[in-house]
Amino acid sequence: MAVVDTKGGASAGTIASMLNIADELKKNPGIRKVLGDPYALNPKGIRGPDGRDQTGVRFDKDLAMWTAPFLMAGINTRVVRRSHALRGLPCGESFRYSEVMGMGSGTKGFSRAVSVAGGILGFMSALLFPMI
Repeated sequence: MAVVDTKGGASAGTIASMLNIADELKKNPGIRKVLGDPYALNPKGIRGPDGRDQTGVRFDKDLAMWTAPFLMAGINTRVVRRSHALRGLPCGESFRYSEVMGMGSGTKGFSRAVSVAGGILGFMSALLFPMI
């Protein structure tokens, strides 16, 4: 899924969830391994071909545009994969799912993708390493 045009921002619940995850990571760094596993929420043994979520800037040939990471992909993609597994793999064992933000084509799209990816990296770093 590619989010191309959206309005609004993160809800208070989303922000609270991110703060909680950052807090738990400080207490238990082993959680990072679970968060990095695209099939962490799946029932035991049910996996597929997906790798880690997009973390940088990429050009998507199918969309013909630059893409950046989607902030909620780390949660949403795992929920979709778990739902697929719990429903008995209706789309087959080779089902793949990812979420990104479409930033447009050309230099402007690339610049926007770099800005968004950098902003997400900065935001996540600030959660993990508070200045105070």
